[in-house]
Amino acid sequence: MIGRSTTKIKLLIASLLLFNGFLTITFSQTTINGTINQYGSVTSLGTDFVIIDDPVQFAQFAQDDKVLLIQMKGLRIYTSEGASYGNQENVYGSPGKYEFLLISSVVPATRRINFTAFISNTFDVRGAVQLVKVPSYINATVDGADLTCTPWDSISKTGGVLAMIVGRTLTLKRNIDVSNNGFLGGAALTANPNCVNSDALNLDKYVYNSTYTSSGFKGESVVSYGWLPGPVILPVYPEYAKGKGANFTGGGGGNGRFSGGGGGANHGAGGKGGLEIGDCAPTYVRAEGGLGGKKTELTPIDGGFFLGGG
Repeated sequence: MIGRSTTKIKLLIASLLLFNGFLTITFSQTTINGTINQYGSVTSLGTDFVIIDDPVQFAQFAQDDKVLLIQMKGLRIYTSEGASYGNQENVYGSPGKYEFLLISSVVPATRRINFTAFISNTFDVRGAVQLVKVPSYINATVDGADLTCTPWDSISKTGGVLAMIVGRTLTLKRNIDVSNNGFLGGAALTANPNCVNSDALNLDKYVYNSTYTSSGFKGESVVSYGWLPGPVILPVYPEYAKGKGANFTGGGGGNGRFSGGGGGANHGAGGKGGLEIGDCAPTYVRAEGGLGGKKTELTPIDGGFFLGGG
C-alpha cells in the first residue's frame, strides 16, 4: 500500500509540473515595442525561393523564420500630356499582393532563401518585391514605447510594413503608429517660379522631368514606370517627376508660383493642392495646385495592400 501511494504521489507531482508548464506556455506574455520586423529587397525569385543580393539584408533571415512576401509597386501609367495622364495602363506582377511563407533553408553562397511551399502569386521584382521577417507570439503587449515599422525607403525598396502573428491576445498599453512611414511626399525644393497664367501653355502641364524649375515634385506611389507610344519604357523617376498630373495614387506637383501639391491617395482619392501665392492676383487668376492622387477603388488593383500615396 505504501509503495502504491508513493507512486501515485509521484505521478500527481509530475502531472502538476506538466500542467504548470502548459499554463506558462499558454498564457506567456511578450512585451513588444519599436520596430519588430526586418526587411530584404528581392532581386529575383523562382517557384519556391527568392534571391536577396544585399548581404546585410540576406543575413537577417534563417531557417524556420516566418516571412511575408509582398509586392509594393508595379503599375505602369499613361504619361501623355492631358487628362488621361496617370491612369493605369499596365501592371508588372501582382501589385499589392502578399503571402506568408516559412523558410526551409538559406544558401549564403548564392544568397538564396528557400521556402517550404510554392509561391502562390505572380510577383515581379520590377514592382519592388520585399521579404519581411515576421515574429510570432502567443500573447503580446505593446508597452514601453509605441509599436512601429521602418519607414519605406525608395532606394533600398524596403520598409513601410508592420507584420506580426499573435496566437491569442494582443494588448495595447501604447499605440501602434506607422504614421509617415509610407510612400514619400514630393521632395522640397528651392525655386522662384512664375505665375501659371502668365504663360499657361508652358507653365501648367501635367508632367515635367525632374530638372524643370517651375513645378513641384509629384508624390511617390504604386507606379514604377510610365508609358508613351513607342518602344522605350522609362521609370517614373526622373522623367515623370514633376507637374500637376497625379502618378496614380501619388499627388501631382504644384505648378507655377508656390501652389500646393496634390494629396496622396489609397482606397480613396487625394485632395487638390492649394492655390498659387497671392502675388499672382489681381494681375492673373491664381492657378490651382497639383491634382489629387487617384483612388484604387474599382480599379484592377482594388483589394491589394498598399502604402498611402505621397
